[in-house]
Amino acid sequence: MNLVVLLITVLILFFSPLFSFAATRLDVINTTLTEIETDKALTTTKVLDSYRVAERHIPKPQEHRKTPKDYEEEVAALKKRKAVDQALSVSIGFDRNHIHYSEWESGDKLDEDYGYEDGLYASIGYKSPNYHALFFGRPFLEAYFRKYSDVINYKGATTGGAPFNCDQKSVITRYGAKLGSYVDLIKDVETYLYVDMGKRKWNRGENEVISGVTCYKETYEWAYYGVGAGINYFVIPRLSLGIDWAGWLAIDPKMKAYLYEGGTFKLGNVWGTEVKAPIKYYLLKSLSLDVTPYYTYWHISHSNSVVISGTSYYEPDSNTNELGVMAGITYGF
Repeated sequence: MNLVVLLITVLILFFSPLFSFAATRLDVINTTLTEIETDKALTTTKVLDSYRVAERHIPKPQEHRKTPKDYEEEVAALKKRKAVDQALSVSIGFDRNHIHYSEWESGDKLDEDYGYEDGLYASIGYKSPNYHALFFGRPFLEAYFRKYSDVINYKGATTGGAPFNCDQKSVITRYGAKLGSYVDLIKDVETYLYVDMGKRKWNRGENEVISGVTCYKETYEWAYYGVGAGINYFVIPRLSLGIDWAGWLAIDPKMKAYLYEGGTFKLGNVWGTEVKAPIKYYLLKSLSLDVTPYYTYWHISHSNSVVISGTSYYEPDSNTNELGVMAGITYGF
């Protein structure tokens, strides 16, 4: 028993310096780790403080201050839009043109009609002031009517080939509707696209005696459909200059001849086009003076043959050229 106590005492005396050294090293290690954590915290705080200081010194973007010129441009644009964007509008005026109609066969001119015609035009339209995604712009709807007439010259030949000239009445009526959209792409410029459907009727001659000569009546008639596009440029808020183009194809075109017992000819392909150059000057916010030069062209392919009083007739190829101008007013609501 004494030997065991003696052995334990010797071991304690031998290992106690080692335990004391290990404890000392652990204290040093703990102190070092504490200092490192403290340094990291201080470093993080300094970095955050640096970001805050830098943020305070970053210059904020300056807000654009409007100049008098900016206000003038906004007022001008507002006035322009008020003048243009009246929801409802009614137009009426005079229409004068020169018509030249000619019939052809194998490159040879068979006959022609030419002269000046006078008439009226009218339209009523609606233009939405708001954008609609379905139309990719501001939709509009317009219904129109045009009619012009006069006595014009006929120069041709009889069925036997003898030269024949006369004066005959000409009455042209056209009406229809357009549905489209206005798209504002560039400042001071508005563009628009539309579809157009309507009907055209031309009474050529009236089966009556004019200047001692009898001219028989023919009626050309068809419905048509087509597309169009235009652009208006506002030189100043009160004045706009534009260009408008439309193209059409005829539906079931026919010509009825009032010769003897009469007959109806089924015409071949019929197509047309029109170019207009509308000029508008706004006298008031909702009242404009309109002048629109225009050119209209129609082509008719030859018809089938029809027997009238035992003789076979057909309608040859023909071209119609109309060069004119419309002048009137537009009032917006």
